[in-house]
Amino acid sequence: MPNHVLPLDYSKVPGSALMVDAVKNYLEEGIPPGSFLTAVICNNFYQAVSSADDQNRKLLDQWANFFYNHVQANAWGSPEIMKDWLDNKEEKDDDPSK
Repeated sequence: MPNHVLPLDYSKVPGSALMVDAVKNYLEEGIPPGSFLTAVICNNFYQAVSSADDQNRKLLDQWANFFYNHVQANAWGSPEIMKDWLDNKEEKDDDPSK
C-alpha cells in the first residue's frame, strides 16, 4: 500500500467540494466524517454502497483509487486504523508541543 505523506493533492478527491472538505477535515483536523466516507475509510464498500448518494455510488472505484494511491496507509483501511488516526489527531490537539 502506498504510504504518502501529507499534504496531498485534494483535487484528486472524487465528487463535490463538500467531499473535498470532509476528506480534508478528516485527514488534517481529525474530524470524523459522515457514514459514506467512514465506510470508505474503513474499507467497508458494502456499507459505502448502502450509505452513498447517487453521485458517490457511481464514483466508488474512484474513491478506492484515491485512498489507495493518494492517502498515507496509516489513515485508512479498517475501523481500527481510522480510530487510531482520529485518536492521534485528538492527542496532538491536546498537546501543543506536538
